[in-house]
Amino acid sequence: MFSHNRLLIFIFVSICCIACDKPQTPSDGEKLSGGYFFRVEGIAYLRADNIFKPSIYGDITACSYNDDYIILLQKPNKNNYITNIAEELMSFRELLSHDSTKCSPEEFEFYKQVTLDNKELFKVLFVKLSPNHDEKDIEKSKLIADSLVENNLFYISIFKNEINYWIISHKEINLKNYMPMSNVYGPFKREAYLQKREELGVPKELQLKE
Repeated sequence: MFSHNRLLIFIFVSICCIACDKPQTPSDGEKLSGGYFFRVEGIAYLRADNIFKPSIYGDITACSYNDDYIILLQKPNKNNYITNIAEELMSFRELLSHDSTKCSPEEFEFYKQVTLDNKELFKVLFVKLSPNHDEKDIEKSKLIADSLVENNLFYISIFKNEINYWIISHKEINLKNYMPMSNVYGPFKREAYLQKREELGVPKELQLKE
């Protein structure tokens, strides 16, 4: 027969095991490390706290994180990418309007320089879109986002795989810019992901519920 103390230990261990078996995917709105948030709007995606930091859109099926890393398993969804890229474009354009009150002068200069350094982005924002945020701009931004998803090599690499692995490292932040940003690695297939996490020193206890 169990003693009282042994019974308590058995119950505690059982509860811990059950907790460990729960999916690691965070809840909607949960703040992760490095200024990232987990969002669920029909499907799950990862949103950065600033539009100039790369977000990873849906569908994220597993996620785990600590103070230094976020690791993700993704089944890429084109509609979710198109919707969110279109919103990003509109947000870029709004922020870069001279009457914007949504950022500090230092942030504005940083955003402007990033945009000027990227001729294609500049053309999209200042030739094809206006800061009005009207219905025409919304439709234009969706068409631009759709074209990016279909033709940009980065997005093509995302959608050529049924499943992608991603690693976000906060340990290699680029401090040269006004806004420090974590490094995003991916999309990977499983073997390349395992190799990259070893290269980056992702701890073994940080695992995805696959």
